[in-house]
Amino acid sequence: MDTISINSHITLRDYRKLLLQTMYSKFSMKALTGIGILMLIIFLINIVFSARYEDIGGVFMALALISVMPILGYVQAKKNYTTNQTLSEKIHYDFTQADVVISGESFHSKLAWKNIYQVTETKEFIVIWQSKQVGNFIHKREFNSNNLKEFKELIRSIDGLKSNL
Repeated sequence: MDTISINSHITLRDYRKLLLQTMYSKFSMKALTGIGILMLIIFLINIVFSARYEDIGGVFMALALISVMPILGYVQAKKNYTTNQTLSEKIHYDFTQADVVISGESFHSKLAWKNIYQVTETKEFIVIWQSKQVGNFIHKREFNSNNLKEFKELIRSIDGLKSNL
């Protein structure tokens, strides 16, 4: 198989979207949000039917459970993006059967596939995870339909590489 070459650039908007998608892919975040929504419904029903407003603090607690994490994720994404130069650089990827070469304006690295933790796909992104917390993000718009198909075939053909493509 030949080398698959991709040029990529992640915008702040893309990064925020990916960070929130990743955050909400975890069961714990879905559970906290669900608990917050359930609490809100219970407190609102209680207020409407009993006309007692002493439980209004519960409404604020429920709203906090629903909104604090997305707001923190949104703010943290901007902080990460503006302080980590490599996130905003144009990046070139070369994928081969043996490794992936990643070159940016301020860095160059070559990673053997055996050192890659996992490759995942979301609706809009391909993420090459170097560890559970560190990943390289490629927006699918950077691939043409043939390159994306070849990339997925390459990833599936590598023994021992975890993926969900």
